[in-house]
Amino acid sequence: MEGCVVRFDARLFSFKETKRGNPVLTLRAATKRIALLVSRDGAYQRLQAHFSQGWKLTSIIMKRNMRLLVAISRDMPVPPVRCNWLGVDVNSSRIATSAVSLNGALKQNYYGKEVSSKQFLFERRRAALQQLRDTSSRSKAGLKLKRLGMRQRNYVRTSIWNIANQIVHQAQVLEASVAIEKLRHLRKRRGEWSAGSRRKVNRIPYGFLRHALKHVAQRHGVALVEVDPRYTSQACPYCGHTGRANWVGYAYFKCRACGYDANRDRAASLNIALRAAQTSSTHVSSAGQIPEGSASVCRRVWQGEGFEKTASNNPELQVHKL
Repeated sequence: MEGCVVRFDARLFSFKETKRGNPVLTLRAATKRIALLVSRDGAYQRLQAHFSQGWKLTSIIMKRNMRLLVAISRDMPVPPVRCNWLGVDVNSSRIATSAVSLNGALKQNYYGKEVSSKQFLFERRRAALQQLRDTSSRSKAGLKLKRLGMRQRNYVRTSIWNIANQIVHQAQVLEASVAIEKLRHLRKRRGEWSAGSRRKVNRIPYGFLRHALKHVAQRHGVALVEVDPRYTSQACPYCGHTGRANWVGYAYFKCRACGYDANRDRAASLNIALRAAQTSSTHVSSAGQIPEGSASVCRRVWQGEGFEKTASNNPELQVHKL
């Protein structure tokens, strides 16, 4: 069993108590049952709290270091789809969100910029350690590289969970449902990209963010939908004109048809929110940007916010001046 990960399903484990009331976990091995005393520490108290909330224990996982993990599940009600929508656009440098609502107010924010910066530092340190490991036979760079990889993985996962909680909290405050792009098979497409492009994609893992958002949103009763990702960063959220010519530089979007200009990530997140509203037949209005917190927004974003225009791809989606 050493060096393997073993999963015990409901037929292979059970919880019992000793005569003194101490919890015992019994696992059925190949020829006999193994009884393990359970410590009543913080983890055990949290598990009992989950049981009181209706969670059920489905399996127990024994890791390579002989630590035990429990898998729990619960039937969650389907969250209602609300009229307001919060669009989430994910790229290598940050996560942009834009919310559209019935009264025309739009709120925008950025997340994860520090994750991208820290990932860049991790990449540079890992490259130096790999070079040192390959050139020196007595170096401890291999061990340090392994530890650094664990630190990087833990940091990214913790940060993604925090970002997911922040996004869902914002959706709750705005009484909005969450919309993200339906991206699949990114790992299969990485062979078509350069090494630099692969590193950028890895800085904010979209798949894990989608998993965290889905889990947190369901736990808090917020609906989450996936929309068609095609041309979300090329389409104008005001007139619907689509084309790569709308890209001006790395982060600047300017529509060649109507002149609307904004940060490119903000325009993409707004398109995602509007596309989700159209798919769900929700009638919403989008309006001028109201930045929250310390969102870094280029001054050019504000130049195209002073006019009224009807979105050509859906006449019921109106853009009103604040």
